[in-house]
Amino acid sequence: MFLFLSTCVKPNFFISFASALFIALIIDFARDDKRIKNLRKYYIVGSTVFPSCAVLLIQSRMLYPSGLTAGDAGANGIMLVWFANFFSIGIGMGILKIFLCISLPAIVFIINKGGQRDYKFIGLYFLVSFFIAYVFQESGPRTNDGNFFWGIQCASYVFFVFSIGYFMKNWREGIPKGKTLSILYKTFCILLIMGHVYSGLIFFNIVLCGGSYFI
Repeated sequence: MFLFLSTCVKPNFFISFASALFIALIIDFARDDKRIKNLRKYYIVGSTVFPSCAVLLIQSRMLYPSGLTAGDAGANGIMLVWFANFFSIGIGMGILKIFLCISLPAIVFIINKGGQRDYKFIGLYFLVSFFIAYVFQESGPRTNDGNFFWGIQCASYVFFVFSIGYFMKNWREGIPKGKTLSILYKTFCILLIMGHVYSGLIFFNIVLCGGSYFI
């Protein structure tokens, strides 16, 4: 019920969530031996994104009267940018930016073999939102609004919180096994966490000094 209500508040938060949920439901449905018996359960879970889908359809008719692929110059539309924001300063730096963004949760996710079911879904949510954020972009007057980035911001936060929690759990339980691998894992993850904290403080300072939150 809370998920159903929350999707009404800020629908573009859930563009990525709805897509990830759809993929997860398809996978579960294909693996379920009692899929017909549990069909009502799948419908109830899937219906949680109905409010956001309805609002987004209404908004699209208002914002994109010429269609999603706007043909008129200066008209609102949606275009494919294919990670152009990452590679605008060179391929090498683009690959480095991608690595720094996903390396911490990716390493923890791999070490834990996906962890429990909720962590697996969050990993899927992160991948879907990452793809949507850096492949799609609005055109026309709404180019710099960054509406496709709401999903990755929400997914990144949840994925990092869970990943740090799993990392601390691994530390207590001595995972991974093997002295050398354990030292490398802990050292690398600590360095990445410190890097994210440092960059977060720089960003916070930029916002406090009147700079743009969208960088």
